[in-house]
Amino acid sequence: MSKSIITTIRMNRQVRSELCESQLHTFIELAHLASFYGIVKTGYDHLSSKSNCSRRTAIRHIALFIALGFIQKTMYKHPGKFHYEINTYKFLIPLKDIYERLGSGDTLAPTLPPQEERGKNISLQEEKRQLAKGMQFWTPGSEQYLACLVDDT
Repeated sequence: MSKSIITTIRMNRQVRSELCESQLHTFIELAHLASFYGIVKTGYDHLSSKSNCSRRTAIRHIALFIALGFIQKTMYKHPGKFHYEINTYKFLIPLKDIYERLGSGDTLAPTLPPQEERGKNISLQEEKRQLAKGMQFWTPGSEQYLACLVDDT
């Protein structure tokens, strides 16, 4: 998910024009922490250390992202505590247009080369031996048993 968010950020002129370089760096670091669903659970201390800025700057950046409508913030409070413990952020940037621009990916080359048609690698005697060995698993007279019988002519 982080790759698609970061690609959207880089291709979206609105995001790039609204943010200065340090804010863009914080936004990309936030995207790196995102789950598959575009949700991030992190604290300001961790985000500030990843973004190489102060805790107060990280708080200002998050407030700006919320004001611009790029993310949504949810605060969770642990029972019995007086302050909020966990901040959860959800990316609100539409990712649909990025998938339409990139295409389905069907034009990629296959990983393995196509297999060549090969002839038989075993002799007739070896094939008969393998069929006889397989006959021990079938009941005599069954359809599978009769399929394993080989005519010697």
